[in-house]
Amino acid sequence: MPALPNLPFLSIPPKPRGWILGNKAEDPALGPVNLFKPYDGVPGQIVYNMKTPGRVSYANSTSKSWAYDEVLEPISEAHDESLKAYADQVLEKPAWYTHFHIAVRSDQDKDYHSRAEKIVQSAPKWSLSDLSLLVHLFIARAAVCDEEDSLLAVASFVHHVAYGFQEKMPSYFNKFVAQLERVLTGTFLACWDQKYERSLARVPYVEHQTEDYLASSLNLAKFMGALVENGVLNQANIKPCVRLLIHQATHTEYLKAIRYILLFAQQEFWTTGSDDDVAGFLRALDEVASPAEESKVSVQAQELHDDEGDDTSMVTSLSSESGSMEPVTVTEIYKDIVDLVDCYSQAASS
Repeated sequence: MPALPNLPFLSIPPKPRGWILGNKAEDPALGPVNLFKPYDGVPGQIVYNMKTPGRVSYANSTSKSWAYDEVLEPISEAHDESLKAYADQVLEKPAWYTHFHIAVRSDQDKDYHSRAEKIVQSAPKWSLSDLSLLVHLFIARAAVCDEEDSLLAVASFVHHVAYGFQEKMPSYFNKFVAQLERVLTGTFLACWDQKYERSLARVPYVEHQTEDYLASSLNLAKFMGALVENGVLNQANIKPCVRLLIHQATHTEYLKAIRYILLFAQQEFWTTGSDDDVAGFLRALDEVASPAEESKVSVQAQELHDDEGDDTSMVTSLSSESGSMEPVTVTEIYKDIVDLVDCYSQAASS
């Protein structure tokens, strides 16, 4: 495994993207025109990854351990025109869209409940594409939330919709949760798994919107955790994603993504686990974090060597402006993760 650098991918914090919770003066989606851009403001890479999600191998989807079984498969390359075509897509608003639009911009639980009821009631009239669009809109919305409360609101609304289906239309509940799991985990893998051409570690840092791509990818980690905490997903659903982050941790962002998943999932992540499960997770994590701290000097030397013109590694070297970001060491993130595991695993077992 490549050594884990002691610095993040990027040096420039992402710019605010709007979509503030409770903001009434947002897009004109509730206007008289019956068309809308469902992915407006969403990084093109995220949209493309939603449309062409990664796949979890059978071994990784069924394994109960934290060992990663890497399966090398040919992956098609994403072309820039495909990214733009997906991101700029214009669709006709479905009848239920008004309820979605209002709920995800609200900070009131009553709105989540009432609007979820309206969406569920409309389901018998849906076409085959409605369920897929709803899932994509939830993921897209979560990807561009600038505030934690906004993201948690989206997760809460997913919970209300899912259990509205479970109560009124059980067959739709199963389809909704299965598709949400497949598209969300697949999008996440396409963002983080380095075998994918458009994964974070392989996209050039100078490319337009890379900062937003990283921020949105970390948001997906938070969103997965929040859905576990809300009972929509469970550890087994997202375990392949966490396992991959540990196995391919070549930058500190991989550890940050693990920390966000555990932080937002809280004790629900460990509810179905065991002492062996917790111990196995910590062993796998330690195999990554311990060598990373020991390799600081060699990594810094390699970066100097790369600056002299030798850039043969798959993971692009950091830009010269990297010192402008407040440094976060591997040790600090590792300690945070261990503390979260200790806190929430004990709470789950009590």
